[in-house]
Amino acid sequence: MSNLDFQARFTLMPNRLNHKMHTIDKQLYEYCCGRGNALEIKNILQKYKSINLYLNLIAEHNNKSIDDKEVLEAYWIGNDLIKNITSEHIKQHIHRTFGKDPIVTELIAHIPEGCHPHHTFHLLHIKKVMPDPSIPYSNFEKCKISVGKVKDIETEKLILEDTTIDHDLGFVKNIQKGDHVAYRWDFAIDKLSEEQAEQLLFFTDKHRKILG
Repeated sequence: MSNLDFQARFTLMPNRLNHKMHTIDKQLYEYCCGRGNALEIKNILQKYKSINLYLNLIAEHNNKSIDDKEVLEAYWIGNDLIKNITSEHIKQHIHRTFGKDPIVTELIAHIPEGCHPHHTFHLLHIKKVMPDPSIPYSNFEKCKISVGKVKDIETEKLILEDTTIDHDLGFVKNIQKGDHVAYRWDFAIDKLSEEQAEQLLFFTDKHRKILG
């Protein structure tokens, strides 16, 4: 899997694939299935400013490129690259990027100690600052990256240890019983190693305790 493929599959919102108005998610989905133009996908991903905000911070802090696989994994799954990036680093980075806008000041003021630039932090922080059910990020449990172990495999379903999710063989290939699977909006998006699964659970639980 290429780094671009990784970023595309974790960025897309699979609950929107059947809605004609959300063509960007369909483009990301098609690319991950082996259909689509890489340059077009790169241009799409550059428009996700909130995600790129954190990727830039992780990359700069670790002297790496924003599209480095470790940097992408750090934000979406979690790894050692973000363990030494503190809440203060996040505040400083947001301030440098967006300046003294009142909304930005409000966002920074609500960042508690102990956070890292991870997807779960972003979702929970937005929910805490703007607890409005009309915004997409309010549905934390569905929108976050979750992980489960595969117990059984059906044609379009994966039976996990604690739930059942949808899957597409053209999107995530070669799934076997016992695999750890990352999913979002009840749809399988990638296979994870045991270490990746542990890291994802660690950072998810940590930010849930701080911000939940």
